[in-house]
Amino acid sequence: MCTATRWLTKGASIALALCLFLPSRTTPAEESVWQKAIREAIHVREQGRYAEAEHAQLLALTEAEEFGPEDRRLALSLNNLAALYHATGRLREAEPLYRRALVIWEKDSERLEVASVLSNLVRLCLDQEKYVEVEPLSKRALAIAQGLAPKHPEVANSLNNLADLYTIQGHYAQAEPLYRQALAILEENFGPEDSEVAYGLSHLAKLSVIQARYAEAEAMHRRAIAILQKNPGQKGSSLASSLNNLADLVLDQGRNAEAQALYQQAQTIWEGILGAGHPNVALCLSNRARLLKRQGRLAEAEPLYQQALENQRICSNQSHLPF
Repeated sequence: MCTATRWLTKGASIALALCLFLPSRTTPAEESVWQKAIREAIHVREQGRYAEAEHAQLLALTEAEEFGPEDRRLALSLNNLAALYHATGRLREAEPLYRRALVIWEKDSERLEVASVLSNLVRLCLDQEKYVEVEPLSKRALAIAQGLAPKHPEVANSLNNLADLYTIQGHYAQAEPLYRQALAILEENFGPEDSEVAYGLSHLAKLSVIQARYAEAEAMHRRAIAILQKNPGQKGSSLASSLNNLADLVLDQGRNAEAQALYQQAQTIWEGILGAGHPNVALCLSNRARLLKRQGRLAEAEPLYQQALENQRICSNQSHLPF
């Protein structure tokens, strides 16, 4: 995997559109089970309780299938289940769900949902390294969102996705203004202390690292971490990703003890929400082992390398990627 791709997958925040577009032309009895399941799935997912979220989302999808093959509630259920699978690394399962949701929403006059699911699909293509699809899908999502509301968060999602592609391709001068525009939109919509702003900061910080602007990158990583730590409902993989990214940065500056502590914090969070066998945990284990090897502590590094390799072996056929 090239350096730019490693930059993207090692902790890039997946901008998942889990907005609740609840239709009004239905009876309470018809919506009750579906609506409750949707809300429960979103609630427990925000707390990192992914198994419970999957159970609730599958219930919502089962209910939504009864509403008809072109119902917007079915599209929403498909999108949200895909987003959950995407967030937990089940990329092969997520893709057909996103694409089916897109087909349904494209038939509807309300187009913001189209931009939302397009952004999710773009993020998935980036994680799957299907780069040929990314630019046209991103530009389409961006055009739809800007046409409806130039300062909408969906515009920021599309800008970040397009900038990620340019970064992978080494077009840093094209990427940076898009990241900064996205960050400004997120700050305007949510305020400076929202988790969405933390995601925007993380994107821009990683580009700053590539451009050797290390002090700027560290400040942005630390601001992102502080924001995520203040939002109890967001103490999930995004926080772990930011900790891991900051650890990479301080390690490159020779601050070994600080890096080790940050890697351990990230690993603990990922183990708690994703399980000890997840590739994100393997990523932290490998990073910790690399640090110990650099210090000449080979006996301590070896078991960490072995554990990381075992994690990767178990998950090699599951299309998981660090996120």
